[in-house]
Amino acid sequence: MIYRVFLIVACALLSLAMLDAARAQDSEGACGGSYTGQDRASYPCGPTRKPYCQQGTGRCQCLERRACGGKQDEEW
Repeated sequence: MIYRVFLIVACALLSLAMLDAARAQDSEGACGGSYTGQDRASYPCGPTRKPYCQQGTGRCQCLERRACGGKQDEEW
């Protein structure tokens, strides 16, 4: 029984560690910057937004940031 609990806890911790490692590879650009989409086109962000890209999936979007003068910090 203790081994099962230990195994479940170990798997949960490993999953969290992998998620943190994936997040560490994400990148955030400069205020008002732009990003290149998977179609190789360039997409500009507004002055209160920063381009944010997930390195694991290659997906990008412009997120509002307070540091750029925005009203909130948007989540992915």
